[in-house]
Amino acid sequence: MDDRIRREYEMFQRVLLFLDENKNDFTAIPVVAAQITILQTETQKIADLGAEKVSATSGAKDVTLFKGDLRDALKDVMRNIADMWRPMAKNHEKAENKFRMPHGSDQLLIDTAGSFIEDATPLKADFIARGMPSNFITDLTAKRDAFETVDNESEAARLERIGVNAQFSNPCKLCRAAVDDVSPIVKMVYRTNPGKLAEWLSACHIERAPKKK
Repeated sequence: MDDRIRREYEMFQRVLLFLDENKNDFTAIPVVAAQITILQTETQKIADLGAEKVSATSGAKDVTLFKGDLRDALKDVMRNIADMWRPMAKNHEKAENKFRMPHGSDQLLIDTAGSFIEDATPLKADFIARGMPSNFITDLTAKRDAFETVDNESEAARLERIGVNAQFSNPCKLCRAAVDDVSPIVKMVYRTNPGKLAEWLSACHIERAPKKK
């Protein structure tokens, strides 16, 4: 959970603790019991979502690291082809612009790798004659496919994080409403008890975000 949601969650937990410690003062007020149930249910949902987000984020980090390795491997093979093509291009009409390394998105890298495979296939013997491995097209295809797969997984992980983040909204909203509903009741019950009133005000206060230095 992000910092704002974490601070709200901590407030909801303090409110629940206060109401539990002082439950005997509210036994005759059914509304408080109902709102406590809501707080217990929805804070558990927030906690579960928090754990889910940690798991999704950790998975996304792993995919990102693996993706970087596969990107580098794909670029290495493509760069070998591009470098080898420079002296070869003079022997082919209007071929200077073939096998140019891309500069842009991962999708552009994947698409360009596909064009390398297509353009190099009829020239395979020429490349091999200059020292390229006999399986260089197969190797390029495998690395392109592996990178495309992990690129799709990375996008899926990103969408999963967005989905989890969106799910925090409703339980937080319900918890805030429950606190707002209970607050005037607590203040009324402890109007002549400044100690308890101060405890409540502290419990239902949302801590400010730390200022950036």
